[in-house]
Amino acid sequence: MKELSATALVELWKLVYTSFRFPFLHAALRLKLFTLLKERPGSTLDEITGELGLEERAGHVLMLGCCAFDLVRKEGDGYQNTAATDLVAGDPDDFMPVITRYTHEMLYQPMGWLYESLVKNENLGLDRELLAGSSATTLYELLAEDKNLEQVFTAMMEHQSRSVVEDIVTAVDFSSYRKVLDVGGGTGTNAISFAQRWPQLQATILELPNVAEMANARIAEVGLSERVHAVGTDIWQDEFPTSHDCVVYSRFRSRRTRTSP
Repeated sequence: MKELSATALVELWKLVYTSFRFPFLHAALRLKLFTLLKERPGSTLDEITGELGLEERAGHVLMLGCCAFDLVRKEGDGYQNTAATDLVAGDPDDFMPVITRYTHEMLYQPMGWLYESLVKNENLGLDRELLAGSSATTLYELLAEDKNLEQVFTAMMEHQSRSVVEDIVTAVDFSSYRKVLDVGGGTGTNAISFAQRWPQLQATILELPNVAEMANARIAEVGLSERVHAVGTDIWQDEFPTSHDCVVYSRFRSRRTRTSP
């Protein structure tokens, strides 16, 4: 019988306990532990529990888990962030805090249905978790009903759009177009960049009504309301506006429906 590798066993235990690590990351982020330790590195357990408003036992559990999963380091009686958790210690609207919240709110529980989804070849996680107890039959219908999820999803998509819009502007020449239709354009990251790059361009964004409101507010902030505007609509049901000579689908998510009545 082949001798068990101690290193392999350690790696396997890390994989097994991954399901514990992420909840500690998310909880510590929501409690602003990492922000506290970035501002006051070396804080003690008593100082941390007091600052975060936790009972002694709850603070002990939090810090024990964060240490066990390498989210913080303990040096003497004080605690420090790691290089990784320093990345989520700043603005909650930065990329990594947004992605962490999105993962917690929209991915973590549905991913628990991965095995069943693969066997059935159906998106059971969406059905059994996100759509459970809702009258919505698609993710987008759910976002229209749940303002919290809508904000989480929109923030994530905005960050992802920022990561690719420069490549789009560089790779695609819009100079011959006059009116662009940006389908599912979020809060306007693409359309604003297009309008700033090509002064002759007008852009219309099609989005969920609440997202369209956020987009128009952002467009007004950058002074482009005369050339860029967002329209609240159901892109699966409503007809698209006419007169556009270019239609953009960037990071467009396909429709997903529940799999059971």
